[in-house]
Parts: sequence; C-alpha cells; structure tokens
Amino acid sequence: MYNLGFHSVDSQFSNIRIYPSLIDRVLEGISVLAFLALWGCAAWLCLQTEDKNVIKSVLSLAGVGTIGQVVLAVGAYVPLRKIKFPFRITEYNVYKQFFLAKRIYRVLSILCPIIFILQLFSKEVVRDLALSGYGTVAHFIGIILFVLPFLVYYILAFRYR
Repeated sequence: MYNLGFHSVDSQFSNIRIYPSLIDRVLEGISVLAFLALWGCAAWLCLQTEDKNVIKSVLSLAGVGTIGQVVLAVGAYVPLRKIKFPFRITEYNVYKQFFLAKRIYRVLSILCPIIFILQLFSKEVVRDLALSGYGTVAHFIGIILFVLPFLVYYILAFRYR
C-alpha cells in the first residue's frame, strides 16, 4: 500500500489503468541512468580508499539507495486500489489523481539515487577525500530534493481535487 493520504478508492474505480506516456518512459530511462551513476560513484569511492569501514559504508549506502529506487519504481505500476490519496476520489478527478500519483513515483525514483549520490560524498562517509568539505551542503540539497516533489504533488492534488 502506497500511502499519500487517507482516502482510498471505491470499488467502482478499481479497474482504471493509465498507460505510460513517452514522458513517463523518458523518466524511467533517466531513473536507470541515475541508478548506474549511483553504483559508478560507489565503485569510484571504493577504489579511492583502502579503509574497509569506508568501503562497507559506501556499499551499504548504495544498496539502500537501490532498494529505495526499486520500491519507488514499482510504485509507478501498482494498481489504483493500492494507493491512498490525500483527497476523496470521485469520477471527475480519478484520472488526474492517479496520473499525479504515478508521476510522483517516477520523479522520486529519479531523485532517490541522486540523493544517495549526494550522501556518498558527505563528510560522514568519505572523510579522507577532497570532496568531504561539502557534506552539509549535500545533506541540505538532499533534503530539498526530497521535500520539493511532495510539495508540488500536494499542491497539484489540491488543485485537481
């Protein structure tokens, strides 16, 4: 169950399906590229250091990022009855709300590896490299990148309720 709010869908709307458009396919392709960039950065950081603890933390952070991205990518294909929406679903807004939910999952599946890439270069993970001075900036950018799509989603969901 993907929870975006408190309202579930009635049984009369449970068979609705929205097929991915070209933009959705492009977003999925960008998501795969972000996934490859995450593991490329993790491999580069592992090759740059000899410390086993840093290697373990880099690989575990990349693994958690992969799990998060898979969960979000699967969320773009779940049926309508598995999503809880922030506003009541009626016959007039069911397609718009479902479309917005699918789109936010695709956008978050792009941002999830990017956020974890920023965390890879934070000062807590990589202490010895020259990039370690940007740790607090990476944390701040990661928080902004995570909150911004939810803010946009709830504004648009409110508008199309």
